[in-house]
Amino acid sequence: VSRAVAFNSVLHREFENVTKMRLKLDGAPYLKFLPTPLDSFSCLLRGTKTSDRGGAASRTGLSATTVTVWAPEDGCVSAETLRTERCKVIFDPRDVAWMANRMLECLGAVHATGFVHGAVTPNHVLFRTEEHGLLLCGWTLAKPSGEAAPVMLSRFRSFYPQEVTTNKRVYAGSDIYMFGKVIEYLLEGATVPKRLRLFLRGVTVEAVEARPNDAWALRDELRDILESLYGKPTFRPFVRPNKGE
Repeated sequence: VSRAVAFNSVLHREFENVTKMRLKLDGAPYLKFLPTPLDSFSCLLRGTKTSDRGGAASRTGLSATTVTVWAPEDGCVSAETLRTERCKVIFDPRDVAWMANRMLECLGAVHATGFVHGAVTPNHVLFRTEEHGLLLCGWTLAKPSGEAAPVMLSRFRSFYPQEVTTNKRVYAGSDIYMFGKVIEYLLEGATVPKRLRLFLRGVTVEAVEARPNDAWALRDELRDILESLYGKPTFRPFVRPNKGE
């Protein structure tokens, strides 16, 4: 529910973006990586925030407010929460391997629809740890590649590439840069094999023209690297630490 009139268009845009992507991916197995929109409507809400011409905030009586309804998603935990839980426990790269694969599969599917996410940050990347699944949320800034990206999450500024922080443009390669930063964030403190370190270095180069932009090709490359390091893929149960450990 939008609590400020200015955010009505933001919620509507997120709902519309995800709906369009799901239609383009109709029948594809990658729909599970996207939230499921159910309904969007306007209602009158008392005390909604508005701004006058000078930008001063105030509350009105009744204002039209956007409400979006999404299917509930059980068993999801954000990359941010996982890192916080494991602040005293270092991730094994083998555990992060499936997370990286799912992220690249999701980005590959999304980019094929013509959209880029624009904010692949730890709070938006949700993992289904028991089944090794993924849900990518936070689609308010999704746009066609090359369009303006006027807003960033300030607390995750270091996850954004320079074309976003400087030129305010977002590309498929921008999402890939942020993917690399999220994986580095999860692997903080871990002993990472050289080939995996070089892979992550390659996807986080600052110059967008020198950075890979094909998520599917990167997924295949990563799988080859992981097989050379750890052998044929096997299901490795992911165990979350008990809270407070």
